[in-house]
Amino acid sequence: MKLIYLILLTLLISCGEDNDSDIDEVVVLNIPDYFPQYTIPEDNKLTPDRIKLGEKIFNSNLLSKNNSMSCASCHLSDVAFANNLKTRAGVFDRPGTRNVPSIFNVIFQERFLREGSVPTLEQQALVPVQEHNEFDNDWETILERLNSETEFRDLLDKSKYIFPADNKLITEFNVYAVIRPLAAYQRTLLSVNSKYDKHIQNKINLTSSELLGKKLFKSDSLNCSKCHSGVLFSDYNFYNNGLYESYKDVGRNRFTLDPTDIGKFKVPSLRNVEITYPYMHDGSVASLEEVISHYENGGYNHPNKSPLIKGFKLSQVEKVALIDFLKTLTEL
Repeated sequence: MKLIYLILLTLLISCGEDNDSDIDEVVVLNIPDYFPQYTIPEDNKLTPDRIKLGEKIFNSNLLSKNNSMSCASCHLSDVAFANNLKTRAGVFDRPGTRNVPSIFNVIFQERFLREGSVPTLEQQALVPVQEHNEFDNDWETILERLNSETEFRDLLDKSKYIFPADNKLITEFNVYAVIRPLAAYQRTLLSVNSKYDKHIQNKINLTSSELLGKKLFKSDSLNCSKCHSGVLFSDYNFYNNGLYESYKDVGRNRFTLDPTDIGKFKVPSLRNVEITYPYMHDGSVASLEEVISHYENGGYNHPNKSPLIKGFKLSQVEKVALIDFLKTLTEL
């Protein structure tokens, strides 16, 4: 990661407040009231044109060095905006280093990347653009490409972004005007309509196997819900789950440099977990059955392994029930 450039660029485009007095249409998201509260930045209100521009950028290959990839190349809409590969290759088929996470419900998150090193969704877009094994591009090239495209420029004009550095309307793309619509679009990617949601809304009943799986999931003997908590099925905190005795990818330690953070990664949401295989930060676990086996065995010994990972024993009927419950988290 080009950390020095990233820090300088982050300082330039960190959140400010724009003058949205001339914006009279804001998209209202349809989110059930039992979901957590969320915040929309004052300088990036969700307008239809901003969302449309963000979606267009998200699906454009212009961000990658050789015009071969887009955000959508990795985050596939039919796989809960995740990917079914262990790791996704970047430009020039350079090997990926981490499994692609789902970006459904990112509106509720406060820290981004698997080590939580980026504090806003707007700034998150800076990382894949510059990463050697992802887009490996520079912003001068990207802005030149976007500014040469009439369709992009027209949407930018309609988006009415004010650059806080000079308090002027942005009429040509700068970094600020790329990462904000991208974030606006991603905040509309919601997974709030699963069988589980209909169950807690008292619209449908779960089967006996699904109910048993729910009971097991929430039990103290399994500890699943200690980390995969709430309606998002994640506390978005960082844990070492005993996946390895020695970690090639040091996880949160990459950001904090704290040795107690080696092997700790942000807990992923389990929503849509049925279709977002393979699992773990590196895609090394192929199936839900294998995930359960890992936790049943208590994982590998590591100094930072969470004390919540202590092993358990399930019958075959209970394993099926647990998976049946997890499948209720799939978006309908």
